[in-house]
Amino acid sequence: MSCNYYKATSLDKMGNQVYPALRDKGVHTPSRNGAALKLPGISVCKFKYPLETVCSSTVRNINPFFTIMEAAWMLAGRRDVKFLTFFNKRMADYSDDGETFNAAYGYRLRKHFGVDQLKEAIDILKADPDSRQAVCQIWDATDLTSLTKDKACNTQIIFQRNMTPGSPLETKKLDMFVYNRSNDAIWGGVTGTNPVHFNAIHQYVADGAGFATNSMYMVSCNLHTYLENPKTEQLFSDPSSSYKHHSHLRTLIKYEKLDSDLCRFFMGFDYCLENFVKMDMSKLNLTNEFCIRLSHMLKAYYVYKVGKDIDKAIRILQEELPPYEWSEACVRWLERIKTARLNKKVS
Repeated sequence: MSCNYYKATSLDKMGNQVYPALRDKGVHTPSRNGAALKLPGISVCKFKYPLETVCSSTVRNINPFFTIMEAAWMLAGRRDVKFLTFFNKRMADYSDDGETFNAAYGYRLRKHFGVDQLKEAIDILKADPDSRQAVCQIWDATDLTSLTKDKACNTQIIFQRNMTPGSPLETKKLDMFVYNRSNDAIWGGVTGTNPVHFNAIHQYVADGAGFATNSMYMVSCNLHTYLENPKTEQLFSDPSSSYKHHSHLRTLIKYEKLDSDLCRFFMGFDYCLENFVKMDMSKLNLTNEFCIRLSHMLKAYYVYKVGKDIDKAIRILQEELPPYEWSEACVRWLERIKTARLNKKVS
C-alpha cells in the first residue's frame, strides 16, 4: 500500500499540496454520499507549525466564527446541537434527535467513556514526559453497529514527546497524531475544521503537561473530496491563487483557568445570551485570554446575526480585541458578505 506524505506550515500551504494531488492522482470511487476522488493508499498530513490554523482561501470561504467556536465547544466536552447551530444551522442535519450529537469529539474525549481522557493524558505526560501511553479514544466499539447520522471519522489521538533526530533530549515539545478512518479534504482535514479543533486539543494537553506544541500529524485511511461539491473544481483549477498566508498570526490556548472560564462562557450562552453579549466584557471575570477573546467574538457574531449590523460587528472585532488571527479572519469573512450584498443590490 502506498503512503502519501505532505508537510506544510499551515492549512493554506497544505491545500496547495493536497488539492493538486487529488486532482492528478485521485481515484474515482463510489460512496454513500456520492461519487468521490480518493487518494490511493494512506495519507499523512504533517502540520509543522500547527498554531497556524486559519484558512484564508476565499474559495473555501470557511466561517471562522463557527470554526473557532466549535473548537471551544469541543474543549468544553459538549455535545449539544443548540450552540453549533447558532453559527451553522446545517449542523442539525447530523443529529439523530435534534438535541445532541452521537460522536461529538470533545464529549467522547472528556465524558463519554466515564473518564476525562485529556486530563489523564496530561497526568501521564507530567509523570513521564517520554511515555508512549498518552492515548485517547474517540471511536467506540458500539459505533460498529449503531444506526446514526453521526459516526466518528477521527478515531484516536496519541500524544508523544518530539523525537526528531538531533533534537536535545531535554527539549519538551509535544507531537500529536490523529488517526482517521475517512476524511473529506475540503470540509475536514486539509482546509476544513479538523486541524483547528485538534490543534486546540493539542495546545490544551501540551500546555497542561508543560510542553511546547510541536508538529501535528493527521493520518487518514481515506482522504477524499466529493465531486458534487462545487468547491472541488474551483480548488482543483488553481488552488494557489486562493491563499494568502499570515505567518505572524497564532492561535494561543493556555491550560490555566480554561475549563472554569469555558464553563462561565457557555453558561452565558445557555441561560441568557442577549444579556451576556450586552454586558461589559471586562466584567465577566474571565482570566483565560482565549475565553476573553471568544466572548468578544460571540458579541460580534450576535450583533451580525441577530442585530443585522455588519458594520457594528466589524467595529467590535477591530476595536475591542488586540490583533488576533481569528478576529481578523472574522472581519475578512464579514467584509466578503457585505461586499456580496452590495453587489447584489447593484445588479
